[in-house]
Amino acid sequence: MDVTLVSDAAGRQQCSEYAIFADAYTHWFGQPASEAELARHFARFLARGDTPHWVRHYCRAYCTGAADGPAARRSHTAGRPISGMRCLAVGGYLLFCLTAACGVALLY
Repeated sequence: MDVTLVSDAAGRQQCSEYAIFADAYTHWFGQPASEAELARHFARFLARGDTPHWVRHYCRAYCTGAADGPAARRSHTAGRPISGMRCLAVGGYLLFCLTAACGVALLY
Protein backbone atom coordinates (compact mmCIF):
# COMPACT_ATOMS: atom_id res chain seq x y z
CA MET A 1 0.00 0.00 0.00
CA ASP A 2 2.78 2.47 0.89
CA VAL A 3 4.63 1.54 -2.29
CA THR A 4 1.55 2.53 -4.29
CA LEU A 5 1.24 5.77 -2.34
CA VAL A 6 4.85 6.74 -3.09
CA SER A 7 4.47 5.72 -6.73
CA ASP A 8 1.27 7.75 -7.06
CA ALA A 9 2.90 10.86 -5.57
CA ALA A 10 5.88 10.44 -7.92
CA GLY A 11 3.53 10.09 -10.89
CA ARG A 12 1.62 13.22 -9.93
CA GLN A 13 4.85 15.20 -9.54
CA GLN A 14 6.40 13.60 -12.62
CA CYS A 15 9.57 12.68 -10.75
CA SER A 16 11.22 9.56 -9.35
CA GLU A 17 10.37 7.85 -6.09
CA TYR A 18 13.87 8.78 -4.95
CA ALA A 19 13.03 12.47 -5.50
CA ILE A 20 9.89 11.94 -3.40
CA PHE A 21 12.08 10.62 -0.56
CA ALA A 22 14.37 13.65 -0.88
CA ASP A 23 11.43 16.10 -0.92
CA ALA A 24 9.74 14.35 1.99
CA TYR A 25 12.90 14.46 4.08
CA THR A 26 13.39 18.16 3.39
CA HIS A 27 9.74 18.89 4.10
CA TRP A 28 9.76 16.92 7.39
CA PHE A 29 13.17 17.85 8.79
CA GLY A 30 13.62 21.29 7.25
CA GLN A 31 16.94 20.48 5.59
CA PRO A 32 18.12 18.16 2.81
CA ALA A 33 19.25 14.66 3.71
CA SER A 34 22.76 13.44 3.07
CA GLU A 35 23.06 11.15 0.07
CA ALA A 36 24.11 8.24 2.31
CA GLU A 37 21.12 8.60 4.62
CA LEU A 38 18.68 8.98 1.75
CA ALA A 39 20.18 5.98 -0.06
CA ARG A 40 19.88 3.86 3.11
CA HIS A 41 16.17 4.64 3.52
CA PHE A 42 15.47 4.23 -0.19
CA ALA A 43 17.31 0.90 -0.39
CA ARG A 44 15.20 -0.42 2.50
CA PHE A 45 12.10 0.80 0.66
CA LEU A 46 13.15 -1.02 -2.53
CA ALA A 47 14.17 -4.23 -0.78
CA ARG A 48 11.35 -4.63 1.75
CA GLY A 49 8.81 -1.93 1.02
CA ASP A 50 9.58 -0.18 4.33
CA THR A 51 8.38 3.40 4.02
CA PRO A 52 9.56 5.92 6.64
CA HIS A 53 6.79 7.79 8.43
CA TRP A 54 7.92 11.12 6.98
CA VAL A 55 7.59 9.80 3.42
CA ARG A 56 4.13 8.38 4.16
CA HIS A 57 3.02 11.68 5.69
CA TYR A 58 4.36 13.71 2.75
CA CYS A 59 2.74 11.47 0.14
CA ARG A 60 -0.64 11.43 1.88
CA ALA A 61 -0.56 15.20 2.27
CA TYR A 62 0.47 15.72 -1.35
CA CYS A 63 -2.07 13.29 -2.80
CA THR A 64 -4.92 14.79 -0.77
CA GLY A 65 -3.90 18.34 -1.63
CA ALA A 66 -2.86 19.26 1.92
CA ALA A 67 0.79 19.78 0.99
CA ASP A 68 2.11 22.87 -0.75
CA GLY A 69 1.49 21.14 -4.08
CA PRO A 70 3.85 22.19 -6.85
CA ALA A 71 5.62 24.61 -4.49
CA ALA A 72 6.79 21.64 -2.40
CA ARG A 73 8.03 19.83 -5.48
CA ARG A 74 11.77 19.40 -5.50
CA SER A 75 12.21 22.00 -2.79
CA HIS A 76 15.75 20.80 -2.11
CA THR A 77 16.82 21.70 -5.65
CA ALA A 78 14.97 25.02 -5.87
CA GLY A 79 12.85 23.79 -8.77
CA ARG A 80 15.74 22.50 -10.85
CA PRO A 81 15.40 18.90 -12.01
CA ILE A 82 17.95 16.42 -10.70
CA SER A 83 20.56 15.70 -13.35
CA GLY A 84 20.30 12.45 -15.25
CA MET A 85 23.84 11.44 -14.35
CA ARG A 86 23.14 11.87 -10.64
CA CYS A 87 20.01 9.74 -10.92
CA LEU A 88 21.93 7.13 -12.88
CA ALA A 89 24.72 7.05 -10.29
CA VAL A 90 22.31 6.75 -7.36
CA GLY A 91 20.22 4.14 -9.17
CA GLY A 92 23.33 2.14 -10.05
CA TYR A 93 24.54 2.28 -6.46
CA LEU A 94 21.18 1.14 -5.13
CA LEU A 95 20.99 -1.68 -7.67
CA PHE A 96 24.48 -2.78 -6.62
CA CYS A 97 23.49 -2.75 -2.92
CA LEU A 98 20.30 -4.69 -3.61
CA THR A 99 22.16 -7.27 -5.72
CA ALA A 100 24.84 -7.66 -3.06
CA ALA A 101 22.22 -8.10 -0.34
CA CYS A 102 20.43 -10.78 -2.37
CA GLY A 103 23.74 -12.55 -3.01
CA VAL A 104 24.56 -12.57 0.70
CA ALA A 105 21.06 -13.84 1.51
CA LEU A 106 21.52 -16.74 -0.92
CA LEU A 107 24.70 -17.77 0.87
CA TYR A 108 22.80 -18.40 4.08
